[in-house]
Amino acid sequence: FYVLIGTGLALGVGLFLYGIKMTHRVAGPLFKIATYVDQIRDEKFATLYPLRKGDQLVAFYEHFREAHETLREQQARDVKVMRAVLDATQGNSEAAANPSLAALKDLVQTKEKSLG
Repeated sequence: FYVLIGTGLALGVGLFLYGIKMTHRVAGPLFKIATYVDQIRDEKFATLYPLRKGDQLVAFYEHFREAHETLREQQARDVKVMRAVLDATQGNSEAAANPSLAALKDLVQTKEKSLG
């Protein structure tokens, strides 16, 4: 009878610990992705780091990483085009007085900060 109770308790504790380990392998990547989504919402495109060895949701994370990289590249292209416009208007005194140009300069600075 005591062997049966001991085996049951050992099995219960083992399954409990295994369950915690497995939920952390799923919850960890979800937490990491949620953090990166919050950064994207705040227009910050920080470098993404790979998942831990043994984590689940690897395929989903790769899709997310590709989407993040595409957004980051779009931001970089936008900055490049806006910089070219600002450089083209550099010597023009009429353009320098335009309030839209000042707004464009501010936007470029904001986008550059978001890229890190």
